[in-house]
Amino acid sequence: MDALSQAISKIGVVPVIKLNHPERDAAALGKALCAGGVPVAEVTFRASGADKAIRLMKEACPDMIVGAGTVTTTEQIDAALAAGAQFIVSPGFDADLVAYAQKKRRPRLSGLHDAYRLSRRLEIRAGSPEVLPRRAVRRTGENQGHERPVPTVQGYAHGRHILFTGITPALGSNVVEICREACKAAKARNIKISCDLNYRGKLWTREEARAAMTDLCQYVDVCISNEEDAKDVFGIEAVSTDITAGELNKEGYKSVAKQLADKFHFEKVAITLRESKSAFDNDWSAMLYDAASGEYCFSKLYHLHIIDRIGGGDSFGGGLIYSLLSGKSAQDAVEFAVAASALKHSIEGDYNFVTVAEVEKLAGGDASGRVQR
Repeated sequence: MDALSQAISKIGVVPVIKLNHPERDAAALGKALCAGGVPVAEVTFRASGADKAIRLMKEACPDMIVGAGTVTTTEQIDAALAAGAQFIVSPGFDADLVAYAQKKRRPRLSGLHDAYRLSRRLEIRAGSPEVLPRRAVRRTGENQGHERPVPTVQGYAHGRHILFTGITPALGSNVVEICREACKAAKARNIKISCDLNYRGKLWTREEARAAMTDLCQYVDVCISNEEDAKDVFGIEAVSTDITAGELNKEGYKSVAKQLADKFHFEKVAITLRESKSAFDNDWSAMLYDAASGEYCFSKLYHLHIIDRIGGGDSFGGGLIYSLLSGKSAQDAVEFAVAASALKHSIEGDYNFVTVAEVEKLAGGDASGRVQR
């Protein structure tokens, strides 16, 4: 791994930035990132003036690592490098752009969405790939038929925690292999792994899901599931529970969590508990099982009137991982995760636009909804 990759890896995260007003915002944002301990940014060319934003950031923060993202033409490469970009990121693999960037002697990272493109870039020694996909992988066409195994990727896992869901390996058998390689790379670096089972019947059969997830879950430390996914993927279900009628049995979910932990040696199992009253009114809670202590922690129950439930599960997973990385107790972790998810149900769109303070306030019992001035 080169010095630039090592420096980025040590920071641990690369903010991806789209600036519509670079003259107003670029310098101030660069200074704020550096002051916050994140002296790196990828400025995307999805907005005009990206090269100007790169130049202004570098002028304001000379020691900051600044790169260009969503680069799709050689002209954009030239503009980015002239502005001071130290690396180039593209949304997909393009051999001509790779060759051009190599000629300019600048690191170039390509978005990858199948094993074939990974093997191609390794053949031409194109440097470190940006493995997180920049576009959805479809289980048709170009990502089928490329079943060659991929080697472990340098720079694949350098954080503190990685998460994959059951949707990812469902996108193709080659993606199962990529997930396996990611898990192996993380384990080699003592990085914790979470998995949200997320069974999707439109992507694969229960038999396919069981085979793939049984293989992948041997690497997992923290499992996230719900009553349906545990049954669909592994045939494990809670007794005396009727999810369609909104009737839950806590003892049944304790059994589900313990069975999952015993089967795969999970350190923790989180199960979300949704009681459906109607399409727009749900009761929402969760349980976190800690295998080491044998403790079952149930969160408080929230009565939700739903604005948008898309992203509710992801918000729970993100909240749980944040809590565990922050050293919260099992009880506090599940309370934070459920509160984060409950708030997301009130927000339209994919993203959970809340702060840690807002989540902690709700998790602490303040559900008044009073306007904060």
